[in-house]
Amino acid sequence: MTLKRVASLGALLAGLGHADPARAQACCSAAAPIAPGRLALHERALVGVQLGGSVGLGSFDGRSRFYGNDGDAYQIDTQTTLLGTVRVVPRLQVGLSAPLWLSFRGADGVSEVGGGLGDLGFVVRYDLLRNREYRRWPGIGLLASVSAPTGRAPEVSETALGSDVTGIGAFQASLGLWLERSFGPWLVTAAGWVAFRPARQVGPVELALAPEGSVLLALGHSFSEALGLSLSGTYSFEGDAQVDGAVVTSSARRKLRLSFSGSQALHDEARVLFGVFLDPPLRGLGQNHIPQAGVHGAFLWSFL
Repeated sequence: MTLKRVASLGALLAGLGHADPARAQACCSAAAPIAPGRLALHERALVGVQLGGSVGLGSFDGRSRFYGNDGDAYQIDTQTTLLGTVRVVPRLQVGLSAPLWLSFRGADGVSEVGGGLGDLGFVVRYDLLRNREYRRWPGIGLLASVSAPTGRAPEVSETALGSDVTGIGAFQASLGLWLERSFGPWLVTAAGWVAFRPARQVGPVELALAPEGSVLLALGHSFSEALGLSLSGTYSFEGDAQVDGAVVTSSARRKLRLSFSGSQALHDEARVLFGVFLDPPLRGLGQNHIPQAGVHGAFLWSFL
């Protein structure tokens, strides 16, 4: 894009809405629980650790029917994720995440423990427009991410119940759009993204997963500059997979996750996050996945 076009775009946006006072661009504490690794306007970088734990509630089959766990069957997953984000230029930030998994499985008298490094993630966010920067426009963020298959793929699992599986076994690239708008202490967020995975060889066959789409809706409230709470829902959907070019019917996946999260600033550089989540185990709300209920928390340290 030429400098002339950039100037023209800036003039157009200026004509569509007048900039709000600087106070309208202040960090909203309700935004922090939704995207833990995101930098606030006054932050140059952050590092942190996020902890999570969940239990499997059963499973959805290919027809979206839910079945509870049988007998002594159980699934417990814990995750520790190291986070880091840095601001490259005022509107551009990049982040890295490194998850570590520890999983417990049991079924039919068999119990096992497994885990290890998961898939490393790299995320880029560009804020085309910031929240309340213009009265007639929401905040608009452009998202891009890549994950590397550094975790153990399902097809190379060495345990009977798959407790050592920590990754999807393929590179994944995602593109997305993030919209947000505050109304006094309230923050409304809507986001959507699409993930793509290349076909890969699994034993003697070629497996190709369909693109996965996700949408997020969230409502947050800032009780103060330090405390914010948010209620959100994320729905993910993926088409049927293909094996050697042939569609595998009823292999599509769907998942709904509801979350309640909060953020509490300890002082200017440190904050803690906390929350609970649930994949509702109700017929028709999932397909080919294990719904979970769990808790999560994080400690983040920022550099101003």
